[in-house]
Amino acid sequence: MRVFQIEDYSKLKQIKPSSEFFHFVGENETDSKFNSEGKQFTSLKEVDRNPNYWFILLNDEIIGNAFFHDFNMAKQSAKIAIGIFEKQNWGKSLETESLLLLVNHGFNNLNLETIYHTVLEYNVRAIKCYEKCGFKQISRIAASYCIDGKCFDDIIMSLDKLEYQKI
Repeated sequence: MRVFQIEDYSKLKQIKPSSEFFHFVGENETDSKFNSEGKQFTSLKEVDRNPNYWFILLNDEIIGNAFFHDFNMAKQSAKIAIGIFEKQNWGKSLETESLLLLVNHGFNNLNLETIYHTVLEYNVRAIKCYEKCGFKQISRIAASYCIDGKCFDDIIMSLDKLEYQKI
């Protein structure tokens, strides 16, 4: 993993996540922030100035992202997100490895006490990855995402610093 570099601007224009990626993160592919001329990320200007936003690399190619957001410094907590864009890179432990690096940074460099994540209930692969890294399911948001007349819950998963230190 590494932070944004200026030469990434041109690389980002070529990233087109798979339709499966959109399905698992609960986004509509046509309305996604990834769909137009290099504006794959909410704001590239925010990404290139955000020390808590990384790209996941495989053979020097950007294959995903990992970042902290929704900081609550009073509670010393933050939400994390990780995504591997293409299905051919899934199942290689890259997401687990990236998640552990991100969690380590959050607890040891950002002095967080709690890190949390939300995941759609049908994203079993991601749930298992987070559980493997010590996260526990703590709550659900009912029917947070609906598609084709069917609604799905968001599962809220959390890891606190004391539990992390036991891993």
